[in-house]
Amino acid sequence: MISAGRNLLALRWSLLRCAALLLVAAGMSLVVRQMAVRAASAETRENARHDALRARLSGAANAADAQRRNARYQDMLAHGYIGPERRLDWVERIAQIKEARRLVDVQYELAPQTAADGLPAGGYELKASAMKLQMALLHEDDLLGFLDDLAATVPAILRVRACTVERSTATTAAGGDAPLKADCSIDWITLRERP
Repeated sequence: MISAGRNLLALRWSLLRCAALLLVAAGMSLVVRQMAVRAASAETRENARHDALRARLSGAANAADAQRRNARYQDMLAHGYIGPERRLDWVERIAQIKEARRLVDVQYELAPQTAADGLPAGGYELKASAMKLQMALLHEDDLLGFLDDLAATVPAILRVRACTVERSTATTAAGGDAPLKADCSIDWITLRERP
């Protein structure tokens, strides 16, 4: 019995150590669980903060984009690109450019307005008036200067579809000789808000 009593005494100390270790493990488990809960809570707060910052950034980008679009719209409105055709302005501007550049002979024909093809329009209808342009040229720069002046000053968007320049021996309608002649196809494009 003496050895059984010693074994019980030795076993008691082992059981006490085991119980102590179980208490320490349980305490550590509680501490780890609390740390995990705090970490999850901190992650949730950071995710919410990140989402709020992303929403603010997106809102700022959208506002800047809307401001750019509005400025572009106001610019197009000011230049007369949006609204009805202003053919009389076009005709007057062609005559002014012809006189200012001292061009020998400029003849043109404007077709009726039709829907423009192949261009994205968003909330607008794109309308185009085709123009056939024939010019007598002293040199190629007469044509380039005329087209530049026209594009810079008329209340429409110009799209030059094609231009050919050839040598010419014909006498112009004004009675002068011009060594070159140009034939161009140009679209005069305006935008109208969709009904």
